[in-house]
This record gives sequence, structure tokens and C-alpha cells, in this order.
Amino acid sequence: MRLGDMTMEKLIQIRIEEEIRNAADEVFRRNGLTTQQAVKMFLTQVANNGQSPFDNLFTPKQQ
Repeated sequence: MRLGDMTMEKLIQIRIEEEIRNAADEVFRRNGLTTQQAVKMFLTQVANNGQSPFDNLFTPKQQ
């Protein structure tokens, strides 16, 4: 996000199992990305599109 010429960034920290992190790192590396770049791309797409690729994975409970 830009405010004038000043870029405002927030730090996001997550806890994840080492095996999952290592496997994801390898997938991203093969595609020329770091995990940080991939996560930033993911969040940018969610913000730009107003939806998540996970939206269709979950069905609301019928009442």
C-alpha cells in the first residue's frame, strides 16, 4: 500500500510444520520464487480479486 511516496509494509509471521515449509520452499524454488515472494503474490491476488482460491472449498452450513 502506498501513502504518497511512502510504502507501508506489515510483517506477517506464521507457525508451520518444518516438513510443510521445506516442501513448499522447494516447489517455489523450482518456479524461481522464494516463499516470501509466493505469499506476497497470493495476498496481492486475493486483495485485487476480492476473493480467495479457497472460497469454493467450503460450503456454508444449510439452516
